[in-house]
Amino acid sequence: MLQSWHNVCLIDKHKEKQRGGQTMKRTIQTIIVAMFVVMITGTFAFAATAVSGGNNFPYFHLGCLIMGGLTIISMKYRYEKIYLSEAVGSFALYAVLVAMFTAPVIEAVKGLVS
Repeated sequence: MLQSWHNVCLIDKHKEKQRGGQTMKRTIQTIIVAMFVVMITGTFAFAATAVSGGNNFPYFHLGCLIMGGLTIISMKYRYEKIYLSEAVGSFALYAVLVAMFTAPVIEAVKGLVS
């Protein structure tokens, strides 16, 4: 009984060492996704301020962008099977989708259509 328990402990220690490198890699990738989210959100806020002149800032859109970024970051950290490119790409597409429904973009589309 003691010998089999010892073997189980050795196997667990070996698996823990293997996971150590994966955990660090996952943490670094999560930090990269977080930096990307912050940069894109900051760019969105700057562009919205520049276009609207500060009068009609889209706070709701900015809040949606922040919440979506936090969701993607937490999913990247929790699920190790999500690739870095998938997380970054999905947030980039989400940011484009949110930006499409701001007032300046809708006004530009109205101008093109009519």
